[in-house]
Amino acid sequence: MKIKVISPLPQVYLPVSACLLGINTKYSGSNNFSASLFCLIEKGYFIPIPFCPEQLGGLCTPREKSEISGNQVISQSGKNVTFQFNRGAEESLKILHLYTDVKSIVLKDGSPSCGVGTIYDGSFSNQRVPGNGITTQLLIDNGYHCINSDIFSRPLKSGYYLGMAEEYSTEPFDSVDVKNKGCFYCG
Repeated sequence: MKIKVISPLPQVYLPVSACLLGINTKYSGSNNFSASLFCLIEKGYFIPIPFCPEQLGGLCTPREKSEISGNQVISQSGKNVTFQFNRGAEESLKILHLYTDVKSIVLKDGSPSCGVGTIYDGSFSNQRVPGNGITTQLLIDNGYHCINSDIFSRPLKSGYYLGMAEEYSTEPFDSVDVKNKGCFYCG
């Protein structure tokens, strides 16, 4: 009789926008908690490395909403915060360089720091345009694979969702009971 040895999951580190993990780093003082990511952490698929480029750049939380306009990042009241966004991107890169095995990062879509593929257009009218956030672009330029966080709530061909059903992905951290929400990964 052969015994099959099941090895534990590998210790994979995955940097993640801190707001996706329920940490209140969003400009409004809240977060963008992703139950799907939380579920994957709970199952041991990866060990998260939370980071917030905007805080690393010296911006406080809460802070004014900012958007990319041309080559600058401008707050809603018109203040140029490009320096803070660039500094936050550079500090984020320093953190990631500490983890030599890290190749991929999950980032919050739409953010002027972390947007992957789309960002807001700079008019503060909730319109998106193709583009990357300041940090995302720096990470891509340095060989990292940046993953849009929205992928964790997209339907798969089988009718299942990659992670939690979309209706749960916007609930605040304190109100989510992941174990009882029917996560595709957690069961």
